[in-house]
Amino acid sequence: MISNDVKTPFQSEKGRKIFTRSQLNRLILVVMWFLFRDATAWNFTSQLSINTQNYPQIPADVTRQIVTVAHSVTNGIPRGQTFRMQVLVPPGVTTVTITAQSNNWQCAPDPVSGSPSPLRCPIMGGFDHDPGEFCTQDPSAGKPTPCGNGTFVYPQKLHTVTARLSDILYPTESTSPKVTTEPRYVYFVLYQQPQASSDFYFGSNLGITFGISDVQKYTQWRNARPWAGGPLGNTIDGIGESPTNGQFTLSVVPTTTGSVTSNPLGIQCGGTMGTTNCNATYTANSQVTLTATAQSGSRFINWSNGCGGTDNVTLLTMNSDKTCSATFEKIPENPPEIELFDGGNHLSDGSPTPIQFGYSTVGKPVTKTLTIQNAGTGNLNLTNLTLPTGFSLIGNLPNLIPANSSALITIQLDAIAQGTYSGNLKINNNDADENPFDLTIEGTVVQIDPFNLNKGNQEFVTPPGTSFFSDKVKIVVTANLENNNGIFEPLTRDDQLKLTAGRSVDINAIITPDPNHQFIDIVIVAGWDNQQQTRWYQKTPTSTMFDNTGWVEWSPDLSKLHVIPYGTYTGRESYPVNVFTGKLVPPPIEGFGQAKYVNFFVGYGIWIAPMNPSDPPEGKFVYDVSQPITFQLPVPLTLEVMEIKVNEFKVISSQAGSEGKITSCQIIDEKIANVSFDNNSSACGLFGLKPGTVDLIVNANDPNSTAVTTITVVK
Repeated sequence: MISNDVKTPFQSEKGRKIFTRSQLNRLILVVMWFLFRDATAWNFTSQLSINTQNYPQIPADVTRQIVTVAHSVTNGIPRGQTFRMQVLVPPGVTTVTITAQSNNWQCAPDPVSGSPSPLRCPIMGGFDHDPGEFCTQDPSAGKPTPCGNGTFVYPQKLHTVTARLSDILYPTESTSPKVTTEPRYVYFVLYQQPQASSDFYFGSNLGITFGISDVQKYTQWRNARPWAGGPLGNTIDGIGESPTNGQFTLSVVPTTTGSVTSNPLGIQCGGTMGTTNCNATYTANSQVTLTATAQSGSRFINWSNGCGGTDNVTLLTMNSDKTCSATFEKIPENPPEIELFDGGNHLSDGSPTPIQFGYSTVGKPVTKTLTIQNAGTGNLNLTNLTLPTGFSLIGNLPNLIPANSSALITIQLDAIAQGTYSGNLKINNNDADENPFDLTIEGTVVQIDPFNLNKGNQEFVTPPGTSFFSDKVKIVVTANLENNNGIFEPLTRDDQLKLTAGRSVDINAIITPDPNHQFIDIVIVAGWDNQQQTRWYQKTPTSTMFDNTGWVEWSPDLSKLHVIPYGTYTGRESYPVNVFTGKLVPPPIEGFGQAKYVNFFVGYGIWIAPMNPSDPPEGKFVYDVSQPITFQLPVPLTLEVMEIKVNEFKVISSQAGSEGKITSCQIIDEKIANVSFDNNSSACGLFGLKPGTVDLIVNANDPNSTAVTTITVVK
């Protein structure tokens, strides 16, 4: 038998010593290390800084807000290593998302099949809770806990990215609150798999977007933070913080021309309420709303002392003792009357319907001009204009508008960062019952990121059996198409590249030539196709390389020097080129008919000197061009020129072959004829009234086009 003495060695059947018990214990530890070696702490970690820049103050009059901030990650993530980012989510938040770009998303090809392998690229994911450590092995039936007991992130919980990262960080679990009530951390993790082709780098800042639906709850949390002016003893993030039991006193200076009340109750001061309830005590860091109400014959002007602003309602955070004063003034005998107009639309004070600025892209501000009219008998004084975050006033606010006069103000949606911006536009003035005059304005700014249409592939136009271009050549072409809101949206080859009439395209390219090609001739070519023949045009050079320029017709004969280079350049690693920006209107080609498609090619040529006497003495050019980007062109709405008689009725429809469905009809001069529209038959009915000519305007829905034709009315 084997002794239980720890010093007794194990023996074989022949009595030979194998291991002592202490040696066996060490062996077990080594084996356990091998069994659980797949569990690893995060190699690289990062956290969104907790400061006023990343967690900004939101105006008190805003009820919902989108906040987008940027976070830089400069270090690379080597193969086989991990990255975890931590983001603090404050109370009042509904959603948190993360976006980023990189040139390292793509999966490397499998060495056997040549197809992209999901095991040879980075995988990533978002979690609204602490995901624990990373385990490189997925659970299986035979090994349900490959890294032992504990909380782990497994590869099967992560995903690959093919173009642009856009992940949800909150909520990721069905049990998570719809709106956060307490601060918490969420996480983004990334694993650069060992078989990836290279280390991983982010190609842009990480974008973190918070959707805040309870601004009051967010503001209460923010105001209590020491980095935002809150008590220095409070924690930076507010997690696990106990509310203070302290109290502060709010005092209001009484006046006989108006009164001030509070919510929660406590203040009822001034006017007919007297001076008894002009002081109240509130819990530290609680919020109190004060409302100033003018007596008959007076009006509210502004707050002062511990309060500020020209709105009769103000919100306070009780982080100290405060004293507030409300200022009122007598209403003049000759009162002004403020009215606002958006074009021809009259705007009502306090209307809940927002004035829409529509959609714009980052870096492209949108403006709207409003008319302020004084319909009263006295001067209208404008003392202040307040705008919500994301909007600004262009120029100055007029100080005085005489009776029966008007002035213009221009408001701009700044389009500095993506998000939906909304809130109250307030104009403080001396109109007794419309001070301030307030409206809701709203606009959305989006970030448009281009996609690579060619996915890194090129077609070579070279003599048979000859290759002058290495695999280091890269011609990346991107295209953006204008949508119905006037915003350019990126396209991929999976999109239907069918144009809508009247919409513009923006096509650009980046050419990275072979490093051995010192001098290159950039060429840009377009082919108009009517499904029977193709006419070719090339973009012509100018003194500035990247301008939009004219196009000239040419014959595609690659055996001779035929392409006028858009520019000859040297000394750069890559060359950005604007291919085309504008509406794709076919050029007038006699006898060509209606173009159905247009194909764009971008590339460059190099001069090849003669290598033997049989070559032409002048040498030759060879070209490397991108795959074509092909757009299907809309068939324009066309109408026949019509003639009708007085008191005659005719039905007008589009000509055969025209795309779209007629949606409306309009006559410029209804004294000559009148028009009706039949929605069932999508046709216009025209009735002649008296002799003459008149323009008929017809709109169609697809493509969104308009046709104008002349109607002649005869006796």
